[in-house]
Amino acid sequence: DWVIWLDADEFLNIHVGGGVVGDLTSFDGSAQGICVGWRLFGDSGQSIFRGRQISPDFSSCANEGVGWLNVKTLFKYGAGFSHFFNHKPMMTKAFWDDGGYFLNASGQPMQHNGELLKRWRNGKPRGKVDEVDAGWKLAQINHYAVRTKPLFEHKRRRGTAGENPNRYNWRYFRGMNFNTARDETILRWQTAVDQQIAMLLDQTGLRETYAALIGRSYAPDVVDLSGYPLP
Repeated sequence: DWVIWLDADEFLNIHVGGGVVGDLTSFDGSAQGICVGWRLFGDSGQSIFRGRQISPDFSSCANEGVGWLNVKTLFKYGAGFSHFFNHKPMMTKAFWDDGGYFLNASGQPMQHNGELLKRWRNGKPRGKVDEVDAGWKLAQINHYAVRTKPLFEHKRRRGTAGENPNRYNWRYFRGMNFNTARDETILRWQTAVDQQIAMLLDQTGLRETYAALIGRSYAPDVVDLSGYPLP
């Protein structure tokens, strides 16, 4: 099986072939996986979230080179795997000693002289890759960490159960809110995603009540689902 650890605000955006997971898993049959860099998406000047997870409303993002050292890894779960870390799988010493390798964003085996790769090989979890292995040629992780300022304010108030309860502060917002470039490549999946959301609403019986449920938590000037029901 192939595995990737994605948060609810992260979307795998594949640039090779037809843009589906099989195009990545078949790229190099000997590699254990591919380290896919973040592309940070900002608020695009929006103040209201309209419920679409994939939407032209949020197409403004970071320029090349900004934030792309942070990765999530699509990898084979099996021999050589030791334990999970959300950015990269931790592998056994035997895996590395036997010549096991991962691909970088350009589809090449990762450079073994990189300082961060050395630390990974030595069993130290690191969320980044070395600059030489960064990029978005094969794929990228569209990371919508902020969406809108009012929605982020709700996120900030909720806090986090992680080690840093104050992680989601306004410094975090400024550091993740990039609107200096534009990337609409993921919008080819917009209709398909809307259809899947609609299917889930039907299967759960929430199609008629979903907007009302969201309205209990968010004011109309924060989240506006007037565009529902979906097709």
